[in-house]
Order: sequence, then C-alpha cells, then structure tokens
Amino acid sequence: MIECQIEVFLNIFTMDNDKLKILLLKKDGSTIWRLPSRLLKIDESLESSAGKICNKFKIKPELIKECHTFSNVNRNKERRTIAVSYMTIINKYSLKNYDFEYELFDINDIPKMAFDHGDIINNAISCLKKELLNLENLKIIFPADFTLPELQKVYEEVLGEEIDRRNFRKKFLPLVIETGDKNEIPTGGRPAKLYRFSDKDLDRNLFNVIK
Repeated sequence: MIECQIEVFLNIFTMDNDKLKILLLKKDGSTIWRLPSRLLKIDESLESSAGKICNKFKIKPELIKECHTFSNVNRNKERRTIAVSYMTIINKYSLKNYDFEYELFDINDIPKMAFDHGDIINNAISCLKKELLNLENLKIIFPADFTLPELQKVYEEVLGEEIDRRNFRKKFLPLVIETGDKNEIPTGGRPAKLYRFSDKDLDRNLFNVIK
C-alpha cells in the first residue's frame, strides 16, 4: 500500500533593489531550483511545520498565511504527496548567512523549478499581492527609511500598472513621516527624502487609498 505524505511549502517574499522577490533553494550540483519545504510529521500541525521552516532561516515572520492545497495525483513523480502552501513577507535584512545555497529571484523572472513548484509560486504571488494591498503588511518590508519612489514601485508591481506620481504623493504623504535624512544617490543625482510609516490608521486597503 502506497502512503500519501503531506509536504508543507513556504514562499518567502521580500523587497530587494526595488523588486518583489522570492527566496529559492538549490541542491548541490543541481540546476533546478526549489521552494523551502518539509514533510509534515504525525505530531505536527500545518502551521507549526511552516513555522519550523521559518526557524531554519532564523526569521520571525510578522505575517504567515496559508495559500492553497495542491493534490494533483501526478504532481510529484517520486512519491505521492499533497502540498500545502504558505507565504510570508519579510524584510530582506532578516536573512542571514546559511550553509546552503539560496537566492532571491524577481517574481517576474522565476527560473526552472522542480515538479510543480512554479505553480505553487504563481498561486502564492496572487496571495502576496492581496496582502500587500494592506498598508500594515507593507510595513514589514519597509519598517523605516524608504523613499516615496521606492514605495510607489512596490504598489505599481502589485497593481500591474503605473500610478501618477503627484497623485501617489498626495495620497501617501499624510500616512508617512519624514525621518530627517536623505538617500544619497551613488550616481550623483538629487538625494531623496527618507520616510517611515506613521502609527495611525494604517489598517486599510491600497485600493481605498489610491482610488
């Protein structure tokens, strides 16, 4: 009798160089990338198993959310497994030096993936965009010291469209506070003011802010 296993996947998203990115792993000698995952043990809940993947990366997520269950019979040709996908959002500076190979990939430029990991990622990206529409969740990526152009680029990726710069600033300036510092541009351009989110009324949806 063939037993069915449950594998928990964690999609770890962050912002890096003005791009939304996902963390992927690669086994030694392999050219195929994988999502972080682990098999569910009989004495674990799904949530605690996802938490143990976070522990592996030494991150303490402020947000972790279940995305979808993948149960296609042929999804993994090596063994019969059901995949349960979770996602989390982190600040990239939470990542440490690890003894395994990992890389951050632009969500619009995902490399060749193992099995159906690409489908799992695409589904998680949809979950990610919904979560980032909430300003409170965006604070995880930008706790402080960001420029308004950096913030605008995230929202444009989430919406999949360009936003008028003047309208963006008009809507968001009441929600942020100047730090008093400026971001020095390596190319010699004009330094941009740095901001942090205020603590008032941030639990709202992006569409209610922009439109």
